[in-house]
Amino acid sequence: MDSSRSPRNSRFRIPTAPRAVRLFALLVILIAFLLGACSPYGLRESSMRTVVGVLYVTGNEPFTRLALEVKGSPPYLLRCPKEVEAILLKNQGRLVRIHAKRIEDVPEGKALIVSSADIMK
Repeated sequence: MDSSRSPRNSRFRIPTAPRAVRLFALLVILIAFLLGACSPYGLRESSMRTVVGVLYVTGNEPFTRLALEVKGSPPYLLRCPKEVEAILLKNQGRLVRIHAKRIEDVPEGKALIVSSADIMK
């Protein structure tokens, strides 16, 4: 091996970018990561929604459905477990707080997928 050639001067040397370019690239990557980490889209499906309104039954027997009338928005149909539905049917016309897993679009409008409910008044 020739002693005049050091590993730094070899033809396989990897070029490096100037320090300002590296700092700018690092800053761009950091900003992109922070914007992605703070985005609400990752939590949209898993977060619970709480809706307060007056409970009523809509439709005619045998096709009745529970609905929630919320001030300032169209009513929501309620899809809930049988235990919760039995309690809510006994409390028509009362103010309730619904804890919903998600909101779905249905032909009649929007439906809340209920996980639990609290009777307020």
